[in-house]
Amino acid sequence: MDKKILTIGGKPWINLVNTIFIKDNKKIDLFISKSDILNWLIENNIVNQNTNENVITDELVTLLKELRGLSKEVLISIQSEGELSQNIKTKIKKYINDTNITVNFLDNDKNIDLIYIGKTIKDNITYIIINDLINTLKHYDIRRIRQCHHENCICYFLDISKAGKRKWCDMETCGNRKKASNYYQKYKH
Repeated sequence: MDKKILTIGGKPWINLVNTIFIKDNKKIDLFISKSDILNWLIENNIVNQNTNENVITDELVTLLKELRGLSKEVLISIQSEGELSQNIKTKIKKYINDTNITVNFLDNDKNIDLIYIGKTIKDNITYIIINDLINTLKHYDIRRIRQCHHENCICYFLDISKAGKRKWCDMETCGNRKKASNYYQKYKH
């Protein structure tokens, strides 16, 4: 598995949507095996490297798929309406209300901060994904959240380029470099 696909969207909630992608003209779902799910959670800094695969329960997989569906709805709403629909805002509020978190005070030599920790791993993951979604919408122009322009790609990404004109999720797999490579290989023989 190419680890690049795990973080290609630039934000965990977008990467969650990208856990369904197309490879060799087949739709691939990364959330089939517990090890793939754990790997995705680690790569997106949602759980730490030492997390045991046993935390990946059927209930957690269901939650991740629900959050993936919600995140996809957010992306579709942004693309079609230019903003979040009231229905999606209501769904986000429900997840927030159902999430049980505690606030801790971090005080170390370098800084102080508030840390939000879920009571359970489900609460923690829900908080991280929803918080990331809200912060992305708050701090970035939603027009920079895009779907890849490659005809065989369904991935989304946050365009943080200076000009804001990025069209592909990844230059090597979908962009001009891939096209140039394919052209070169075609005429090489």
